[in-house]
Amino acid sequence: MTIVLPEVISGEVARFGFVEENLVSALMAHLRPNATFFDVGAHFGFFSLLAADLVGWGRGAVHAFEPVPSTYRILQRNVEPCGVTALNAALWCEPTEIEITDWGLAMSAFNSVRSPRLQDNTGPKREAAKIKVPAITLDGYAETHGLTPDFVKIDAESAEYEVLQGMKRILTEKRPVVSLEVGDFGVAGARSSRELVEHVCDHGYNALEYSDGTFLLHQLRDRYAYSNIIFVPR
Repeated sequence: MTIVLPEVISGEVARFGFVEENLVSALMAHLRPNATFFDVGAHFGFFSLLAADLVGWGRGAVHAFEPVPSTYRILQRNVEPCGVTALNAALWCEPTEIEITDWGLAMSAFNSVRSPRLQDNTGPKREAAKIKVPAITLDGYAETHGLTPDFVKIDAESAEYEVLQGMKRILTEKRPVVSLEVGDFGVAGARSSRELVEHVCDHGYNALEYSDGTFLLHQLRDRYAYSNIIFVPR
């Protein structure tokens, strides 16, 4: 896997061989051979590569979405030899064009349509570029390609609500397992994590959180630190 140092996710992969134990555990628990996986906010493709192994090369299907062209080029290089379908597009609540802030490869984990999710004042040290990117909906993509996802991973850097709005049919009819990045960092225009969790639960899902090597029923909070919540259909 091609990585970029000292980028934060790349650094974790280089040191430990994986990133985000809770999300890795969720994929290993719920993805089976022949399954279909949607990776929303695929970055350089770590979770797409893991999913490709779990669903089986040439058996299951992995679709990886990454909007920023420079990040997408590394994603494409990493995943296409494994049969993953990589798309240079953002996921949104409607088909349109949106403007994203590109902080460059070394800060690519924080590229966003809104302010970057940073917990302190050690933000990017370079001038950001504003780029226009195509945006689609997951519902539209799934319908166009005749796909039924079994697992949807969403890591959209403060645009999670818009992604959820664009997959209403998937949530109500297809019923995949969903992972959702949460964290309240005071980003202007972003919905609170509690609203996001309640939104998915209102579609007939149970929320789970990872603790000490297992998944437990999640209890709603007023404020969330950075984490991933896993949703399974009731």
